[in-house]
Amino acid sequence: MNSKPTAEENGRFRGRLVLAFAWLTLALSGGCVGGGPAYELKCEVRRTLSQPIPFNGNLEAVTQHSMAGHHLQTVKRQVQGDYAVLEHGGLIYEGTRRAIVIKPAGEPAQVFVLPIPFMPKNSDWSEWRKPDYADATPAPDLRFMHEGRPKTDILPVPANFFEMRFKLHLWDSRPNAPQ
Repeated sequence: MNSKPTAEENGRFRGRLVLAFAWLTLALSGGCVGGGPAYELKCEVRRTLSQPIPFNGNLEAVTQHSMAGHHLQTVKRQVQGDYAVLEHGGLIYEGTRRAIVIKPAGEPAQVFVLPIPFMPKNSDWSEWRKPDYADATPAPDLRFMHEGRPKTDILPVPANFFEMRFKLHLWDSRPNAPQ
């Protein structure tokens, strides 16, 4: 018997499809600067339940060469204690600039500059941390991509800030490879 997928199943499928497309776009867009290996960047972003996360906006991983992101509506959400947690992932390569940019609708973007060396290496979860700065320009992700951390026009981190943590592991491109 064929049954229609639920809205939740459709949402999960769309999220996986967007992630696969973002990874493919990143891999084909010249993100592989020095020809080094790819690393999977996994990050979690959270905010207290008393400061709800809007469904409009974007969550993006940004480097000096590429961006890969998701609409906040499609990002996997879960509740952990007193926090709503969003999960995000993508591939990164050798490079000098990396950040996670959260652009909730109606709020300034919050930018987390990632302390990852030029040649990434495996790491466990970092500590939760606040954003490095807020940016109310129309395209803070493109601004970071082309300029790095801006010298002027940055805002103080808002009171309803997000927190972020990340980890890295060497990406194995072989399908069904043991993790």
